[in-house]
Amino acid sequence: MLIRNILLPFYLIFASVFADTVIDTNTVTRGFLEIDGSVTVESDSYWAIIDNALTSFVGDVRVQEDATLYITSLSPSLALTVEMLNPLHLFVNKGTTVFNSMISLSPPRYQIAGQSFVNTGEIYFVGGSAVIPPVFDITTAEFDNQGLITFYQDSRSTSLVNLGVPTTTINNEGNICFFNSVYGQSTAITGNGCMTANMDTTIYLSNALLGVPREHTFVLADSESSIVADAFSTVQTFTVSGFGRGNKVGLTCPLFEIPFGPKEFEYDPQTGILTLRCAGLLATKFDIGLGYDPNGFRKVTDSGGGFPATIGGSVTYDGPIPNEVMPEHCMPCQPIPGCPLCTPEDDEESTSSEVDVESSTTTVDDDDEETSST
Repeated sequence: MLIRNILLPFYLIFASVFADTVIDTNTVTRGFLEIDGSVTVESDSYWAIIDNALTSFVGDVRVQEDATLYITSLSPSLALTVEMLNPLHLFVNKGTTVFNSMISLSPPRYQIAGQSFVNTGEIYFVGGSAVIPPVFDITTAEFDNQGLITFYQDSRSTSLVNLGVPTTTINNEGNICFFNSVYGQSTAITGNGCMTANMDTTIYLSNALLGVPREHTFVLADSESSIVADAFSTVQTFTVSGFGRGNKVGLTCPLFEIPFGPKEFEYDPQTGILTLRCAGLLATKFDIGLGYDPNGFRKVTDSGGGFPATIGGSVTYDGPIPNEVMPEHCMPCQPIPGCPLCTPEDDEESTSSEVDVESSTTTVDDDDEETSST
Protein backbone atom coordinates (compact mmCIF):
# COMPACT_ATOMS: atom_id res chain seq x y z
CA MET A 1 0.00 0.00 0.00
CA LEU A 2 2.85 2.35 0.85
CA ILE A 3 4.52 1.74 -2.54
CA ARG A 4 1.20 2.32 -4.32
CA ASN A 5 0.71 5.61 -2.52
CA ILE A 6 4.21 6.69 -3.49
CA LEU A 7 3.91 5.71 -7.18
CA LEU A 8 0.35 6.92 -7.80
CA PRO A 9 1.23 10.64 -8.01
CA PHE A 10 4.00 9.87 -10.51
CA TYR A 11 1.59 7.78 -12.58
CA LEU A 12 -0.97 10.57 -12.61
CA ILE A 13 1.68 13.08 -13.68
CA PHE A 14 2.89 10.74 -16.44
CA ALA A 15 -0.67 10.09 -17.65
CA SER A 16 -1.41 13.81 -17.65
CA VAL A 17 1.72 14.74 -19.57
CA PHE A 18 1.23 12.09 -22.23
CA ALA A 19 -2.58 12.07 -22.44
CA ASP A 20 -3.84 11.62 -26.00
CA THR A 21 -6.00 14.28 -27.67
CA VAL A 22 -9.12 13.05 -29.47
CA ILE A 23 -11.23 15.62 -31.34
CA ASP A 24 -14.73 14.26 -31.99
CA THR A 25 -16.66 17.50 -32.46
CA ASN A 26 -16.03 20.81 -34.22
CA THR A 27 -13.48 22.62 -32.06
CA VAL A 28 -11.68 25.99 -32.20
CA THR A 29 -8.52 26.51 -30.12
CA ARG A 30 -6.91 29.96 -29.86
CA GLY A 31 -3.55 31.11 -28.58
CA PHE A 32 -0.88 29.08 -26.81
CA LEU A 33 -1.46 25.35 -27.01
CA GLU A 34 0.74 22.58 -25.71
CA ILE A 35 -0.21 19.22 -27.21
CA ASP A 36 0.56 16.11 -25.20
CA GLY A 37 0.51 12.57 -26.55
CA SER A 38 -1.01 11.48 -29.84
CA VAL A 39 -3.66 13.44 -31.74
CA THR A 40 -6.68 12.00 -33.54
CA VAL A 41 -9.28 14.09 -35.37
CA GLU A 42 -12.29 11.83 -35.82
CA SER A 43 -14.50 11.64 -38.93
CA ASP A 44 -17.02 14.49 -39.32
CA SER A 45 -14.99 16.63 -36.90
CA TYR A 46 -13.01 19.83 -37.45
CA TRP A 47 -10.17 21.17 -35.31
CA ALA A 48 -9.07 24.75 -36.00
CA ILE A 49 -5.93 25.87 -34.14
CA ILE A 50 -5.56 29.65 -34.45
CA ASP A 51 -2.59 31.90 -33.61
CA ASN A 52 -0.48 29.26 -31.88
CA ALA A 53 3.08 30.13 -32.89
CA LEU A 54 4.49 26.66 -32.20
CA THR A 55 2.44 23.51 -32.71
CA SER A 56 4.68 20.63 -31.73
CA PHE A 57 3.30 17.12 -32.10
CA VAL A 58 4.97 14.75 -29.65
CA GLY A 59 2.98 11.65 -30.63
CA ASP A 60 1.23 10.16 -33.65
CA VAL A 61 -1.08 12.41 -35.69
CA ARG A 62 -4.13 10.88 -37.37
CA VAL A 63 -6.71 12.83 -39.35
CA GLN A 64 -9.51 10.46 -40.28
CA GLU A 65 -11.70 10.44 -43.40
CA ASP A 66 -14.06 13.45 -43.60
CA ALA A 67 -12.13 15.15 -40.79
CA THR A 68 -10.18 18.44 -40.93
CA LEU A 69 -7.15 19.72 -39.04
CA TYR A 70 -6.58 23.43 -39.80
CA ILE A 71 -3.67 25.31 -38.21
CA THR A 72 -3.45 28.99 -39.14
CA SER A 73 -2.36 32.46 -38.13
CA LEU A 74 -4.70 35.44 -38.38
CA SER A 75 -1.98 37.92 -37.35
CA PRO A 76 0.66 39.26 -39.79
CA SER A 77 3.17 39.42 -36.92
CA LEU A 78 2.83 35.74 -36.05
CA ALA A 79 4.55 33.09 -38.15
CA LEU A 80 3.70 29.43 -37.77
CA THR A 81 5.91 26.55 -36.78
CA VAL A 82 4.37 23.10 -37.09
CA GLU A 83 6.65 20.20 -36.27
CA MET A 84 6.78 16.50 -35.50
CA LEU A 85 10.38 15.67 -34.68
CA ASN A 86 10.21 12.35 -32.80
CA PRO A 87 11.60 9.71 -35.21
CA LEU A 88 9.27 7.02 -33.85
CA HIS A 89 5.90 8.61 -34.63
CA LEU A 90 3.46 8.51 -37.55
CA PHE A 91 1.64 11.21 -39.47
CA VAL A 92 -1.43 9.73 -41.18
CA ASN A 93 -3.83 12.00 -43.08
CA LYS A 94 -7.00 10.50 -44.53
CA GLY A 95 -9.03 13.71 -44.44
CA THR A 96 -7.98 17.34 -44.97
CA THR A 97 -5.03 18.96 -43.21
CA VAL A 98 -4.03 22.60 -43.75
CA PHE A 99 -1.07 24.52 -42.32
CA ASN A 100 -1.70 28.11 -43.43
CA SER A 101 0.65 31.01 -42.69
CA MET A 102 -0.18 33.04 -45.79
CA ILE A 103 -1.01 36.22 -43.91
CA SER A 104 2.22 36.19 -41.87
CA LEU A 105 5.07 38.55 -42.69
CA SER A 106 7.60 36.04 -41.37
CA PRO A 107 8.25 32.65 -42.97
CA PRO A 108 6.64 29.48 -41.62
CA ARG A 109 8.52 26.35 -40.62
CA TYR A 110 6.76 23.09 -41.40
CA GLN A 111 8.84 20.09 -40.43
CA ILE A 112 7.54 16.52 -40.24
CA ALA A 113 10.37 14.16 -39.40
CA GLY A 114 8.79 11.08 -37.87
CA GLN A 115 8.93 7.42 -38.77
CA SER A 116 6.21 7.49 -41.43
CA PHE A 117 4.13 9.95 -43.46
CA VAL A 118 1.03 8.52 -45.15
CA ASN A 119 -1.46 10.68 -47.06
CA THR A 120 -4.62 9.41 -48.72
CA GLY A 121 -6.53 12.68 -48.36
CA GLU A 122 -5.48 16.28 -48.99
CA ILE A 123 -2.77 18.19 -47.14
CA TYR A 124 -1.66 21.79 -47.74
CA PHE A 125 1.52 23.57 -46.61
CA VAL A 126 1.00 27.31 -47.17
CA GLY A 127 3.36 30.26 -46.78
CA GLY A 128 3.16 33.92 -47.73
CA SER A 129 5.75 36.13 -49.39
CA ALA A 130 8.31 36.61 -46.62
CA VAL A 131 11.83 37.69 -47.58
CA ILE A 132 13.41 34.90 -45.51
CA PRO A 133 12.86 31.46 -47.07
CA PRO A 134 10.35 29.16 -45.35
CA VAL A 135 10.98 25.54 -44.34
CA PHE A 136 8.87 22.88 -46.09
CA ASP A 137 10.21 19.48 -44.99
CA ILE A 138 8.62 16.04 -44.80
CA THR A 139 11.71 14.03 -43.97
CA THR A 140 10.19 10.84 -42.62
CA ALA A 141 11.86 7.46 -43.05
CA GLU A 142 8.78 6.22 -44.93
CA PHE A 143 6.83 8.44 -47.33
CA ASP A 144 3.66 7.27 -49.10
CA ASN A 145 1.32 9.63 -50.95
CA GLN A 146 -1.92 8.29 -52.41
CA GLY A 147 -3.74 11.63 -52.33
CA LEU A 148 -3.02 15.33 -52.88
CA ILE A 149 -0.15 17.29 -51.29
CA THR A 150 0.25 21.01 -51.98
CA PHE A 151 3.16 23.34 -51.22
CA TYR A 152 2.27 26.99 -51.79
CA GLN A 153 4.12 30.31 -51.50
CA ASP A 154 2.82 33.71 -52.60
CA SER A 155 6.19 34.43 -54.18
CA ARG A 156 9.15 32.25 -55.01
CA SER A 157 12.12 32.00 -52.67
CA THR A 158 15.36 30.02 -52.63
CA SER A 159 13.88 27.50 -50.20
CA LEU A 160 13.82 23.84 -51.26
CA VAL A 161 10.89 21.54 -50.56
CA ASN A 162 12.43 18.37 -49.10
CA LEU A 163 10.58 15.05 -49.25
CA GLY A 164 11.89 11.87 -47.65
CA VAL A 165 15.26 11.00 -46.17
CA PRO A 166 18.16 11.41 -48.63
CA THR A 167 19.14 8.26 -50.55
CA THR A 168 15.91 6.44 -49.55
CA THR A 169 12.70 6.12 -51.60
CA ILE A 170 9.42 8.01 -51.59
CA ASN A 171 6.27 6.50 -53.10
CA ASN A 172 3.89 8.81 -54.96
CA GLU A 173 0.68 7.41 -56.41
CA GLY A 174 -1.19 10.72 -56.09
CA ASN A 175 -0.29 14.29 -57.04
CA ILE A 176 2.19 16.62 -55.34
CA CYS A 177 1.50 20.21 -56.40
CA PHE A 178 4.05 23.02 -56.08
CA PHE A 179 3.30 26.76 -56.37
CA ASN A 180 6.16 29.31 -56.48
CA SER A 181 8.40 26.61 -55.07
CA VAL A 182 11.52 24.57 -55.78
CA TYR A 183 11.39 20.84 -55.17
CA GLY A 184 14.86 19.41 -54.65
CA GLN A 185 14.88 15.66 -55.25
CA SER A 186 17.06 13.79 -52.77
CA THR A 187 15.46 10.33 -52.97
CA ALA A 188 14.45 7.73 -55.48
CA ILE A 189 10.80 8.02 -56.53
CA THR A 190 8.41 5.11 -57.09
CA GLY A 191 4.77 5.05 -58.14
CA ASN A 192 2.72 6.16 -61.12
CA GLY A 193 1.66 9.48 -59.63
CA CYS A 194 2.41 13.06 -60.65
CA MET A 195 4.33 16.12 -59.53
CA THR A 196 2.88 19.37 -60.86
CA ALA A 197 4.82 22.64 -61.21
CA ASN A 198 2.61 25.75 -61.01
CA MET A 199 3.34 29.48 -60.89
CA ASP A 200 7.09 29.75 -61.48
CA THR A 201 8.00 26.45 -59.82
CA THR A 202 11.12 24.42 -60.61
CA ILE A 203 11.28 20.67 -60.15
CA TYR A 204 14.98 20.08 -59.60
CA LEU A 205 15.93 16.43 -60.12
CA SER A 206 19.16 16.89 -58.24
CA ASN A 207 19.90 13.24 -57.58
CA ALA A 208 18.82 11.49 -60.75
CA LEU A 209 21.18 8.61 -59.98
CA LEU A 210 18.47 7.35 -57.63
CA GLY A 211 15.99 6.87 -60.43
CA VAL A 212 12.43 7.82 -61.37
CA PRO A 213 10.13 5.38 -63.22
CA ARG A 214 8.75 6.23 -66.67
CA GLU A 215 5.19 5.92 -65.36
CA HIS A 216 5.74 8.81 -62.94
CA THR A 217 4.73 12.10 -64.61
CA PHE A 218 6.10 15.61 -64.14
CA VAL A 219 3.53 18.24 -65.17
CA LEU A 220 4.41 21.78 -66.27
CA ALA A 221 1.17 23.65 -65.60
CA ASP A 222 2.16 27.15 -66.73
CA SER A 223 4.58 29.08 -68.93
CA GLU A 224 6.92 30.08 -66.07
CA SER A 225 7.70 26.69 -64.55
CA SER A 226 10.58 24.38 -65.36
CA ILE A 227 12.29 21.04 -64.83
CA VAL A 228 16.05 20.78 -64.34
CA ALA A 229 17.79 17.39 -64.14
CA ASP A 230 21.25 16.57 -62.89
CA ALA A 231 23.36 15.99 -65.99
CA PHE A 232 25.78 13.63 -64.29
CA SER A 233 23.47 10.67 -63.85
CA THR A 234 22.56 7.39 -65.42
CA VAL A 235 20.82 7.69 -68.78
CA GLN A 236 17.09 7.68 -68.11
CA THR A 237 13.89 9.12 -69.52
CA PHE A 238 11.63 11.46 -67.57
CA THR A 239 7.95 11.66 -68.54
CA VAL A 240 6.81 15.29 -68.89
CA SER A 241 3.34 16.66 -69.60
CA GLY A 242 2.48 20.26 -70.48
CA PHE A 243 5.76 21.24 -72.15
CA GLY A 244 5.35 24.33 -74.35
CA ARG A 245 4.30 28.01 -74.30
CA GLY A 246 7.71 29.06 -72.97
CA ASN A 247 8.28 26.78 -69.98
CA LYS A 248 11.60 24.92 -69.82
CA VAL A 249 13.33 21.59 -69.40
CA GLY A 250 17.07 21.52 -68.86
CA LEU A 251 20.24 20.11 -67.36
CA THR A 252 22.81 21.29 -64.83
CA CYS A 253 25.50 21.87 -67.46
CA PRO A 254 25.59 23.78 -70.77
CA LEU A 255 24.14 22.22 -73.88
CA PHE A 256 26.49 22.22 -76.85
CA GLU A 257 27.63 19.83 -79.53
CA ILE A 258 31.12 18.73 -80.40
CA PRO A 259 32.44 18.46 -83.99
CA PHE A 260 31.11 15.37 -85.75
CA GLY A 261 29.14 14.49 -82.62
CA PRO A 262 25.40 14.38 -81.90
CA LYS A 263 23.33 17.55 -81.62
CA GLU A 264 23.06 19.47 -78.36
CA PHE A 265 19.34 18.76 -78.34
CA GLU A 266 16.98 16.97 -80.69
CA TYR A 267 13.33 15.93 -80.82
CA ASP A 268 12.19 12.65 -82.32
CA PRO A 269 8.69 13.17 -83.82
CA GLN A 270 8.18 9.40 -84.01
CA THR A 271 8.68 8.71 -80.31
CA GLY A 272 8.02 12.10 -78.70
CA ILE A 273 11.43 12.00 -76.98
CA LEU A 274 13.40 15.23 -76.48
CA THR A 275 17.10 14.47 -75.87
CA LEU A 276 19.40 17.03 -74.23
CA ARG A 277 23.18 16.56 -74.24
CA CYS A 278 25.51 18.09 -71.70
CA ALA A 279 28.82 19.05 -73.32
CA GLY A 280 27.74 17.10 -76.37
CA LEU A 281 28.05 13.76 -74.58
CA LEU A 282 25.95 13.17 -71.46
CA ALA A 283 22.38 12.56 -72.62
CA THR A 284 19.15 12.94 -70.67
CA LYS A 285 15.80 12.18 -72.29
CA PHE A 286 12.40 13.73 -71.70
CA ASP A 287 9.26 12.06 -73.04
CA ILE A 288 7.23 15.18 -73.87
CA GLY A 289 4.79 13.48 -76.24
CA LEU A 290 3.98 13.64 -79.94
CA GLY A 291 3.00 16.55 -82.17
CA TYR A 292 5.80 19.09 -81.66
CA ASP A 293 7.53 20.89 -84.51
CA PRO A 294 11.19 19.70 -84.48
CA ASN A 295 12.24 23.21 -85.53
CA GLY A 296 10.33 24.96 -82.75
CA PHE A 297 12.82 24.35 -79.92
CA ARG A 298 15.50 26.79 -78.79
CA LYS A 299 18.22 26.89 -76.14
CA VAL A 300 17.76 29.21 -73.14
CA THR A 301 19.02 29.79 -69.60
CA ASP A 302 16.87 28.91 -66.59
CA SER A 303 17.83 31.46 -63.95
CA GLY A 304 15.23 30.78 -61.27
CA GLY A 305 16.40 30.80 -57.65
CA GLY A 306 16.91 27.75 -55.47
CA PHE A 307 19.03 25.62 -57.80
CA PRO A 308 22.27 26.00 -59.80
CA ALA A 309 21.54 28.19 -62.83
CA THR A 310 23.35 27.02 -65.97
CA ILE A 311 23.91 29.33 -68.92
CA GLY A 312 22.46 27.70 -72.01
CA GLY A 313 21.44 24.59 -70.08
CA SER A 314 17.73 24.48 -70.92
CA VAL A 315 15.39 24.23 -73.89
CA THR A 316 12.03 25.92 -74.44
CA TYR A 317 9.22 25.60 -76.99
CA ASP A 318 7.27 28.77 -77.75
CA GLY A 319 4.47 27.10 -79.65
CA PRO A 320 1.26 25.68 -78.21
CA ILE A 321 1.21 22.37 -76.37
CA PRO A 322 0.07 19.70 -78.86
CA ASN A 323 -1.84 17.76 -76.20
CA GLU A 324 -2.80 20.05 -73.34
CA VAL A 325 -5.10 17.58 -71.62
CA MET A 326 -4.07 16.73 -68.05
CA PRO A 327 -3.06 13.07 -67.86
CA GLU A 328 -5.98 11.01 -66.57
CA HIS A 329 -3.98 9.55 -63.69
CA CYS A 330 -3.02 13.01 -62.37
CA MET A 331 -5.60 14.30 -59.91
CA PRO A 332 -6.03 18.07 -60.35
CA CYS A 333 -4.40 20.57 -58.00
CA GLN A 334 -6.95 22.33 -55.79
CA PRO A 335 -7.28 25.84 -54.31
CA ILE A 336 -6.19 26.28 -50.70
CA PRO A 337 -9.25 25.45 -48.55
CA GLY A 338 -10.67 28.23 -46.43
CA CYS A 339 -11.39 27.85 -42.74
CA PRO A 340 -15.04 28.58 -41.94
CA LEU A 341 -14.33 28.44 -38.19
CA CYS A 342 -11.25 30.72 -38.31
CA THR A 343 -12.73 34.13 -37.56
CA PRO A 344 -10.94 36.88 -35.60
CA GLU A 345 -11.51 36.60 -31.85
CA ASP A 346 -13.29 39.97 -31.78
CA ASP A 347 -15.99 38.45 -33.99
CA GLU A 348 -16.69 35.56 -31.61
CA GLU A 349 -20.06 35.63 -29.88
CA SER A 350 -18.52 33.73 -27.00
CA THR A 351 -15.09 32.49 -26.06
CA SER A 352 -14.43 30.01 -23.58
CA SER A 353 -12.80 27.31 -21.75
CA GLU A 354 -9.49 25.70 -22.31
CA VAL A 355 -7.54 22.68 -23.41
CA ASP A 356 -4.75 23.88 -21.13
CA VAL A 357 -4.11 26.87 -18.93
CA GLU A 358 -3.13 29.25 -21.73
CA SER A 359 -5.44 28.30 -24.59
CA SER A 360 -9.02 29.26 -25.32
CA THR A 361 -11.19 26.59 -26.88
CA THR A 362 -14.65 26.82 -28.38
CA THR A 363 -16.75 23.93 -29.61
CA VAL A 364 -19.10 24.45 -32.51
CA ASP A 365 -22.14 22.31 -33.09
CA ASP A 366 -23.32 21.01 -36.46
CA ASP A 367 -25.39 24.16 -37.02
CA ASP A 368 -22.26 26.32 -36.57
CA GLU A 369 -23.69 27.77 -33.38
CA GLU A 370 -20.85 28.41 -30.98
CA THR A 371 -20.99 27.10 -27.43
CA SER A 372 -18.46 27.36 -24.65
CA SER A 373 -16.72 24.10 -23.74
CA THR A 374 -16.38 23.12 -20.12
